[in-house]
Amino acid sequence: MAPQIVLISGANRGLGKGLLERYLARDDHIVIAAVRDPNHPTAKTLADLPTAQHSRLFVVKVDSSIESDAFKAVEELSGQGIDHLDIVIANAGIAQGFPKVSELKTADLQAHITPNVFGVVWLYQATLPLLRKSTEPKWVTMGSAAGQLENQGPFPNAAYAPSKAAVHWLTKRINEEEDSLTAFVIHPGFVQTEMGNKSARLLGLEKAFIGVDESCDGIMQVIDVATKDSHGGKFWDNEGKQQTWSLKVCLVTTSFNPSYHTTFIMPERLWETDFTKTYHTSSYPSISPTRPELSAAGKTIFISGGGRGLGIGIVEAFATAGAAHIIILGRSTAALETVAAKTEAAHPSTKVSTVSGDTSREEDVARAFAEAKKVSPEGVDVVVANAGYLPTVEPVPAGEGKGATEEWWKAWEVNVKGLYLLARQYLATAKPGASFVNISAAGGHINPALPGFSAYASSKLGAARVVETLQLENPGLKFYNVHPGVVGTNMLTKSGLESTGVPIDEPDLAGHFVTWLVSPEGEFLKGKYLWGNWDVDELKARKEELSAPRKLVTGLVGWA
Repeated sequence: MAPQIVLISGANRGLGKGLLERYLARDDHIVIAAVRDPNHPTAKTLADLPTAQHSRLFVVKVDSSIESDAFKAVEELSGQGIDHLDIVIANAGIAQGFPKVSELKTADLQAHITPNVFGVVWLYQATLPLLRKSTEPKWVTMGSAAGQLENQGPFPNAAYAPSKAAVHWLTKRINEEEDSLTAFVIHPGFVQTEMGNKSARLLGLEKAFIGVDESCDGIMQVIDVATKDSHGGKFWDNEGKQQTWSLKVCLVTTSFNPSYHTTFIMPERLWETDFTKTYHTSSYPSISPTRPELSAAGKTIFISGGGRGLGIGIVEAFATAGAAHIIILGRSTAALETVAAKTEAAHPSTKVSTVSGDTSREEDVARAFAEAKKVSPEGVDVVVANAGYLPTVEPVPAGEGKGATEEWWKAWEVNVKGLYLLARQYLATAKPGASFVNISAAGGHINPALPGFSAYASSKLGAARVVETLQLENPGLKFYNVHPGVVGTNMLTKSGLESTGVPIDEPDLAGHFVTWLVSPEGEFLKGKYLWGNWDVDELKARKEELSAPRKLVTGLVGWA
C-alpha cells in the first residue's frame, strides 16, 4: 500500500505539532514537518515523536517570510524520493498585537501579510506540482473567524485579520482553479496555543477557549471526510460545521433602553461550548417525551411561569409524557387559562390547574402548593422553577436613584427569592425521590461576563448555588440547574440578543430535555448544572466522570 504523504507548515508547535503527531500515529504515512528553523529545540524534538508502522518523518526548512524556502524544500524532498503530496496543510502564521487602522504601522501590517498571505501563496505554488500527482489531493488553509468580513468584532485587529481574510479568498480561488484539488479553509477555534493564549490575554481573557488536542482531533476528522463536492471552496470549523463568511458577534441594543449600546464578544464557539461533541438546537429521539422510559404517567408536576414562553413548552412536554396533573403558576390569569385549555384539549388524560400569583410573594407560592395538595395529597413529583425576570439591560448606574435600584433588585426578588420560596414548598410536599429543576441561564456563568447584565447574571449564578446547596442538604431528593438554551421569548427580545447571531433553539428542546433529566436516566446528574443543548447519550456515556463532586458545579475558574 502506497503511503499517504502529508506536509504541514508550522509543524514544530501548537496546532501544527498536534496534527503532525496524529498523522505520524497512523500507519503508512510520510509526514513532512515544514519549520522555520530545523535547528530550533522545538524542531529537533520532533524526531523523538512516536511513529506508527511504515510511517516516517521528514523535517524541512520553510520560513514563510522567505519566498525561496518552500521551493527549495520541495526540491529537497524530490531528491529524497517524494514524488507526490496528498495533503498540504498551510498552518504557519503569526498574530502580534491588535492595532486600530488609525494606529496601524505599515511595518506591522507587512509583518503579518508576508508570512500569513505571501507565505501561503509561495507554499501553494511550490507544492502544486506534487499535489497534481496525487489521486485525491487536498489543500487545507488554517483560517480564522477574525478573517470574516461582516459584523466585525469590537476589538481592533487591523494587522492579523486582513491577512486571514486574504488567504480565505485565495483558498476559495484555488479550489476554483484546480479541478482535481480539494481546497478549503478550517477555523480551528480559539485554541489554547501559545499564540491563542497570548491573543486571549490581549482581549482581557485568561486563556483561549479550547484545547489543542480537541481542536486537532476535530480538524483531522474534517480533512478525512473532505471531498471536492462536499468541502471544496468552503469554510469549516473543527467540529465539521460549515461556517459563513461573516463573523458572529453580539451587538447588544436593548429595546427597553435604546440609549444604551454595548458591544461584547460572543463567538459561536463560546456560546455553543464543546462539553459534548454534539450540540442540539432542537429535540431528538433520546429526549422525546413519547419514549416509554421518560413516562410521567401518574405524576404531579408543578411549573412556575407556566403561562408564557419557555413555560408553555415545558407544560406541553410533561403532558406529552403522560403527566396526570400539572399545576402552573403565573401572573396572567388569561395566559394560564389559555395554556390549560389547549393542553387538556390535546392531552385529555392530563389535568391542568392554574394559580395566578407572583413567585416572589410567599403567600402566592403557598397558595399554589395548596392547590397542588388538593389534586395530589401524596405530594408532587417534579417542580420546575421556570419563572424569571430580566431587568433593564444597562450598566450599574452611579449615584442614587430608587427606580434603578428597584429594577436591579427585582431580578433577585424573582430569580433567587422566588426560587427559595418554591424550594421550601417543594421540601414540604415532595414525594420520595422527587425532582426540582431550576431553569437557569448561561449568562450566570459564561466568561467573559456580559456588560449590562449584572443583575440578571448575578441572580442566576446565586440561584444556581442555592440549588447546589439544596442537593447537599437533601440527598434523598434531586435538584438540577438547567440552562435551557436560547429560546425566542419576550425575554430574549428584551435582552437585545435576538438579532445578534446567537443560535436560536427550537422551543421544544428545553421541555424535552427536562422531561429526560427527571427520568431515571438523568438521576446520576443530580446536583449538576446542565445545558439543554448537550447530547444526553454522550452524558450517559460519561456517567462515572460526571458523577464526581466537582464536575458541572459552580466554582472559580483557574482554581480547582
